[in-house]
Amino acid sequence: MLLLSATAFAIDWPSGFQLEEETTSPDGRLGILSADGKAFHRDEDHAKAARLMYLADLKEHRIIKDIAIPGYSEARYLEVNWDADSSACVLVHRARHSLLGIELVELTRHGARRTDLGGVVSRALDQTYLCCRVDCHFRFLTDGRLMVRCLGDDNPRELQDKERTFGLFTGVFDRRKSRWSSSKSGVLDEGQYQTLVEAFEPWTPPGGSNGDVLHAMEERMRVLGNGLEAVLTRERYRDFQRDQDVWKGAAKNGEAAVVDSECVRFAERLAKMEALLWQP
Repeated sequence: MLLLSATAFAIDWPSGFQLEEETTSPDGRLGILSADGKAFHRDEDHAKAARLMYLADLKEHRIIKDIAIPGYSEARYLEVNWDADSSACVLVHRARHSLLGIELVELTRHGARRTDLGGVVSRALDQTYLCCRVDCHFRFLTDGRLMVRCLGDDNPRELQDKERTFGLFTGVFDRRKSRWSSSKSGVLDEGQYQTLVEAFEPWTPPGGSNGDVLHAMEERMRVLGNGLEAVLTRERYRDFQRDQDVWKGAAKNGEAAVVDSECVRFAERLAKMEALLWQP
């Protein structure tokens, strides 16, 4: 865990700000503060405060970093994606039907460092079409890489007089070198888009009996298989299908599998499919 020097904090705890919902770090120490509209009596004061957020140390009651909201909108939403060790997070700022910005915030010994990611994502998707809605997914790897997947929809309100176009951004940001090591975008059809929306959603096995868990794993495997068909080249997808047939045959050629062992086998296979889905 990165230790922060108390002398690094030069910003006083702001009056009229509260912890934003679902922004607390995994270790419970950090969070994002946003303006509480009820705390400001003048509209201009609230408008000014609403353009700011703060990364805060909730345990020490100290501010680490101020965060200016890009492309301010009254109807704005914040998504926070933390690394498991609470050393970094990705902030996704969005309005109702558009992306306002994406930034990586990393703790340092003297506070925090902010890196804009949204510019590259927006430019890459704009090469394909003018994007309105962007759904973002991230994976922090232990080697310092950040995997980024963004799905775009330029007509999320499904207006009848406007053609609907979909796209996918795939990128790898090297945190140690502070640069993108790869990035690309491409067009999707609506079926591929809907499949990937489901495939990239975080998933954990449900509770219940092992039989219920196994049934859920089978459904998840179907979703991931469809997702791989959408992102892999034809040759790589054929290789995956051959490998999948071998995997399925291993159970059919053996003794009747008990549900417990099948759950373990499915979990291992799903992990491999997830990794393949996230490959650059």
